Amino acid sequence: MRIILASKSPRRKELMDLAEFNYEILPCTAEEIWDESLTIEENSKNLGYQKAKNIFDNTQGDRAIVGSDTVVVIDDEVLRKT
Repeated sequence: MRIILASKSPRRKELMDLAEFNYEILPCTAEEIWDESLTIEENSKNLGYQKAKNIFDNTQGDRAIVGSDTVVVIDDEVLRKT
């Protein structure tokens, strides 16, 4: 089974390497959609899911997709990527 990391994050790559997984990197290029009706935690989970689903929908075969997202919050303010 292929293991695919849906991220170009150096930290996520480092974690996958530390776990000694045999994996490939296919970063998601789809636009991240923040849903104002969700909590910060739910949005983080949803963004990770969006990334993994995008890669899943664009690949075939027996595979596991690893998708995740980090949300930075300072004083209840979400710092978004620009």
